[in-house]
Amino acid sequence: MTPPPAESEAALRSLRRQYHFRPGPDDLRAWDVHRLIRLARDLPVIEVPLADIRELDENWWFQHGDARPTPRAIVDHVRLMDAADLRWPIILSVDGGVMDGMHRVAQALRLGHTHISAQRFVVDPAPDHVGRSPDSCPIEVFKNHDNAGYQPPSHSLVIAAKAAIHGASPRHGVDPRTPCGLRPSPQ
Repeated sequence: MTPPPAESEAALRSLRRQYHFRPGPDDLRAWDVHRLIRLARDLPVIEVPLADIRELDENWWFQHGDARPTPRAIVDHVRLMDAADLRWPIILSVDGGVMDGMHRVAQALRLGHTHISAQRFVVDPAPDHVGRSPDSCPIEVFKNHDNAGYQPPSHSLVIAAKAAIHGASPRHGVDPRTPCGLRPSPQ
């Protein structure tokens, strides 16, 4: 069951600023996830077979920079999966790519679901930025997991892309105590 509109707007207001990054023909493209959620709001909610989510069989969270699937990094993602609220539909691009909600997809698979609620664009919205580095996009500092305001990232590619482009390294995935989960790479 998808939450009612009033709850949806309240949740969106409390969600930290984040971006979905995807390589494009000319350069890296970035979509503001808040804008994607608002644009998808009136799209029908459909049930998508998890078998159709191709990212489940790709190196999704560990494909950039020096990100590695260490036990600590895997635990970090499991924690984000545990925090995922499956009531919110994921957002898919026209070609079925996940634009928001990969931790929800992974959690649904982990719980033995066969389908997940989704909203799919009929025409992909134009990106908010092309050729702009993740570091130049306004991304809020993660709050500590103990803070009531903490919202888990919906897409860890932000952190991995930032690391790959700017020579920082994700702290085994996401570090909620530092800006964008990053710490400087050791020299």
